[in-house]
Amino acid sequence: MFFQFWQSSFWRFLSLHAPPTTVVSEEKAKVVIAPNLANTNNLLKTMPLTSSDNKLLSPFVGPVIGSCIASFVQEHGVKLIIKRERITKAGDYTHPHPGQPFHKITVNGNLNQYAFFITFIHEVAHLRTWNINKGRVLPHGKEWKREYYMLLKDINCALYFPQDICEVLSYHMEHIKSSSAYDIALMKVLKKYDQNSEKGHTVGDLLPNAKFLYKDRHFVRGEKLRTRIKCQCISDKRIYLFHQMATVEAISNL
Repeated sequence: MFFQFWQSSFWRFLSLHAPPTTVVSEEKAKVVIAPNLANTNNLLKTMPLTSSDNKLLSPFVGPVIGSCIASFVQEHGVKLIIKRERITKAGDYTHPHPGQPFHKITVNGNLNQYAFFITFIHEVAHLRTWNINKGRVLPHGKEWKREYYMLLKDINCALYFPQDICEVLSYHMEHIKSSSAYDIALMKVLKKYDQNSEKGHTVGDLLPNAKFLYKDRHFVRGEKLRTRIKCQCISDKRIYLFHQMATVEAISNL
């Protein structure tokens, strides 16, 4: 009971002492680069961000997109953490809570600049949804879809994206899914801009029963589901679900 009273008092304090779109002051808006990225020598680097000072972001997204992200960081009082590659997700959002009185967004640093930006926008939509509704709505419900749509709509697409991505985004905006990974057309056009896009194949490119190598393990491509493909690991005989756009190394013989 005491904890519930204290927690409710905490949120009441924030609502009375913070602007509607933020829960922290501007000087606490940081970008944090995680270990082993951008020559951090395993140390966390932090610095205040403004629209004109985005040196830590530029290596990941370039100065134009970096400036836009920096503006979002300042506007919403968010701590942005650039992570090493995570297999299970490209980014996430954590709302403020008593142990963390600020918004937190993480994005994988291995993404190309356009995938990074779209992932960031996806998470900002979660932030805006939480500011309006707190935890009273579904994570990817109509409220989140509305915020995501408005963010994409307000961005000058031609300023930040190549034409082919803009064309796919126009459809993506009208058919929003809970994850960009479920929009195969968007995934394909974004993948063209990966640094290693010319290397390897995607699981979706392979024929049924084709063999491939993924993270030093051999698999056989199986049947296609909606966005995933069943694949059997040759060594342990278990079935694993691969995204159609997962990059693998095709092999002819074992």
